[in-house]
Amino acid sequence: MRTQRALLVSAFGLMMGCGLLDQVSPGNGPGPNTSVGGLRIEASFGVDIKDIPGSTESPVSGTFVTVQKQDSSGKMDVSKDAVLQVNGVTIPYNTLISVFDFSKVTIPNAGPGSTLTLSATRGADSATFQIKCPDITLTAPEENTKVTEGQDLTVSWTGKLRYASGLLFGPQLKLKGYNAATNSIDPLSEAGKITSDTSGTIKIPSADGKTGYVVELSVPGDNVSGDGGTGLCFVYRRRHLTK
Repeated sequence: MRTQRALLVSAFGLMMGCGLLDQVSPGNGPGPNTSVGGLRIEASFGVDIKDIPGSTESPVSGTFVTVQKQDSSGKMDVSKDAVLQVNGVTIPYNTLISVFDFSKVTIPNAGPGSTLTLSATRGADSATFQIKCPDITLTAPEENTKVTEGQDLTVSWTGKLRYASGLLFGPQLKLKGYNAATNSIDPLSEAGKITSDTSGTIKIPSADGKTGYVVELSVPGDNVSGDGGTGLCFVYRRRHLTK
């Protein structure tokens, strides 16, 4: 999913510059989406919820989240001067790499099925909006299931799989290498096949030298757009596998 989003960054930039994103019909937001003074939160590439994060990941993250100031001259990134909060927790801004650093905080009530409240202030200006995270649960395989090379592994789940964000993002089933000793997850992945709204299959590679894997189902929720912001929530459900 991260690769899918990275490929869309330049396209989103063009769409925002042309004002096309503002013309997209909003998804079903769970709460108010308001702005004072033209302040706006942009989370078009999502806030991520990972139920089993690796050693370099956070349970909640949002790499591309920014705070924008909308005025007659267009939009200006004012992230470094703004205070961004998620569920009431302030997300520190890392000026060295120009991102809000979710790894420095713990965000309460943030998980599959939860509602996230994003809010920002900059002087007298403010913005707020809410996004709903997909409520999806893996039912198979069980945690630490033993697999064999060449096996076609069946993955199943409950919950809604497809949302209004489907124009740009879709659910994905992946298999990634996993090192239990370091709790590290390989960035590269093998693609699985989603065969229905409740199940899919993925093949265990042969002779790849891995001792373990993570099977991952990622689901993007509804895209929400309004005066206060644009964004959606991605839920990543995972299970560890052993050989």
